[in-house]
Amino acid sequence: MFQDFKFILKKPVLLVSILFVSTLPIIYAVTFLGAMWNPYDRTSEMTFSIVIEDKGGEEIQLGEDFVEKIKEHDDLKWEFTDLDTAEKHLQSGESYGYIRIPENASKNAESFLTEKPEQISLDLKTNPGHNFIGSIMSQQAGNMIVNEISNTITKTYTETLFSSLEDVKDNSKDATDALAKLEKGATDLNNGLAQVNEGAQTLAEGEAQFSKQLTSLSPMLGNYAQQVSQYQAQLEEGANKVAGGTSQLTEGSSQLQNGLGELNKEMDKSMKKVDKVSFTDDGAEYLANPIDLNIESTVDTQNYAQSFAPLIIGISLFIGSITFNVVYPMNKIFETAVSPVKQWVSRVLLTISHALIISSLLYVAIVHAMNIEVASHGKFFLVLFLWATASLAAIVALVMIFGNLGKFIALILLIVQLSSSAGTFPIETSNSFYETMHSILPMAYVITGLRDAIFGQTFDLPFSKVMYILVGFIIVSYIIIFITFFIKDKIPQYKELTQRISRFES
Repeated sequence: MFQDFKFILKKPVLLVSILFVSTLPIIYAVTFLGAMWNPYDRTSEMTFSIVIEDKGGEEIQLGEDFVEKIKEHDDLKWEFTDLDTAEKHLQSGESYGYIRIPENASKNAESFLTEKPEQISLDLKTNPGHNFIGSIMSQQAGNMIVNEISNTITKTYTETLFSSLEDVKDNSKDATDALAKLEKGATDLNNGLAQVNEGAQTLAEGEAQFSKQLTSLSPMLGNYAQQVSQYQAQLEEGANKVAGGTSQLTEGSSQLQNGLGELNKEMDKSMKKVDKVSFTDDGAEYLANPIDLNIESTVDTQNYAQSFAPLIIGISLFIGSITFNVVYPMNKIFETAVSPVKQWVSRVLLTISHALIISSLLYVAIVHAMNIEVASHGKFFLVLFLWATASLAAIVALVMIFGNLGKFIALILLIVQLSSSAGTFPIETSNSFYETMHSILPMAYVITGLRDAIFGQTFDLPFSKVMYILVGFIIVSYIIIFITFFIKDKIPQYKELTQRISRFES
């Protein structure tokens, strides 16, 4: 009834192996979730380029204002540079995207209160081939930038609107003052006219008396010359009053004319200010959506599968290599003893043959069965074959050295490579441990090479350097295998130990 448990208890090596295997789910969950713990909290390590070509306007300096605003955000690692450098960094994988603010941005922003407002056209470019999720994060950053600029425009619109209303208010006050002057001028004019009437009446009375006296004393005019002079003086006085009234009338009329002129001038200013603020339907629509964001990718992604294919392929070949070592007894002792060199040649041919088989089958499944587009089939198959060979050689070396424990170590390597290869989130969103593993373990370079082959674009490293790394990894693994064969030939006890461990014997 408990035969399995009795068998396990009799074989300590098997018991230890089972205990190790029992920890794999924990190791996988902790390691992989640790790499993806909260990547959005570490996006400040992701470089995003900003190209500002804006030349500014008369009242709005959108580029300068934007630089100050964007520095308040730490969503990404902002890099202010020119267009050529931004394009170069995006292509090489040094940045995850860039946005370009054109030279007419401020000029177009100043048009939002005119009859013909123009949207600000921004260019956002990402590289989903380098990292699909990284490109999505870049688009989110682009949308944040659009909102920031839109808020700046809305604020400017509001300030301009209230400024115009204040100008109208001030000009209206000036117009009121001009009206007051007009009223005063009118009053002076009325007073002047009253004095004209009074003088005219006096003149009429004087003239009446003078006429009466002249009539009654005309025979003796010569003797009454003095009286004639007096009446003549009265006539002159009346005339002077008329003249004075006429002068005040002229002065009042002039004030009235000046007041009217100032009124017209101030009202003209107010109307011109109001005319500049054009509250049209187009302006309202522009204010609601002032930015035209043009999103462009360096590569055209077919679907999610194409974007994540490099990661899945890398994992699949490594799992296939582990499975092969589970099935085939790498530490088997053959009855016919041969030299370490012959054993090594046989093992090399075995692993290369199996690598060719699994890479060919996977190539057919990916390209022909799933119809995933590949830019360079030669590069694609070369990476498949070299990674399959490298995985098999490395795991064979581990199993030959450590027995079944080597298989466990291979599973640990699979988990660590899965979490540190940047196949999902950008490696900058992980902590320093994963970033270090990313630069050491080979799967990260395999993913880079596969992305190059699939999308026809160089990322992070040139394709040739990726090939050198894989070939070097293969050579080192085969050297270790040869050394292991040599040691087992010289130390039979070690050879027997690895064989017993493979059979779960102590």
